[in-house]
Amino acid sequence: MRSSRSTRRGKTRNIPSPAALAIHLKAIGKKIGDGVAEVYSNISKESSTFFAFFDKQNASKNKYPDRIFLADRTRVVLNDDPNYYHASWVDGCTQERQYILAQAPFDSSTTSDFYRMVLQTKPEVIVTLMKIESVADGKLLPSEGKSKVYGSITVKNDGTKKMDDSDAYNLTVSAGNSEHKVTIFALSSWTDDLKIAHGFADFHHAVRKEMKEKPREGWQMIVCPTGVHRASVWAVYDTEFERLKTKSRIRFSDTHFEMCDFNVMAQSLAAGSRFEKNTKEVLSSKVCTFEERIH
Repeated sequence: MRSSRSTRRGKTRNIPSPAALAIHLKAIGKKIGDGVAEVYSNISKESSTFFAFFDKQNASKNKYPDRIFLADRTRVVLNDDPNYYHASWVDGCTQERQYILAQAPFDSSTTSDFYRMVLQTKPEVIVTLMKIESVADGKLLPSEGKSKVYGSITVKNDGTKKMDDSDAYNLTVSAGNSEHKVTIFALSSWTDDLKIAHGFADFHHAVRKEMKEKPREGWQMIVCPTGVHRASVWAVYDTEFERLKTKSRIRFSDTHFEMCDFNVMAQSLAAGSRFEKNTKEVLSSKVCTFEERIH
């Protein structure tokens, strides 16, 4: 008899029966390896793992270890050791891994790792949804026109542009022969996870206006204290903005599912409820501004 518990929770909906699996693997035009990979992809969605997050050597790199987890499947893996930073890949409207949702660095070690991640993934923009002075104890940026070394990475502040309720910082991040220029946009007025900052839509419009590249992997790096609450709101808003712009429709439910699937939500009820509150506010009070922002 089939377990009603499994039926109720939908745990078996993506797992084929042995007969179905055999048919799938033998299907014309299907390689056995392709079939196994597809089945594994479906099964892997049923149960995330958090080995890197719970690894003792990474404990000091998690600012909220008791409530904000990081899934192995979607975490950003740095090329060099230590390869851990509390950040997740999230798909966009049409581009896979379009966003990097990152916890703000909070000490010298995580700041160094943060800039290693920037140089590796090369985002066009870094969107910081918090006071820039509160990131890394105010040590995230060198003084204007100056350079500063963070571990193996050198960062130069090429200049600052003041905007309404926000600032933009042009940086050159380099190490050896590798160099990347990026702009950090900071919405300093956002101080409460439970309330979207005043001027959020205007800030989003200003950032998108400055972006010249087409969506690609790592196109935008979104930073907030947890790497979840405010960053997820931006990802939802920006994804629906892009969907309306390119496909003339909004499908908020799909975007919300994507957020859940990629485990960028906190693994606690309190954090989850905050995400729900923020995304509902985006839908009710912000989406109506999309059309006027596009034109």
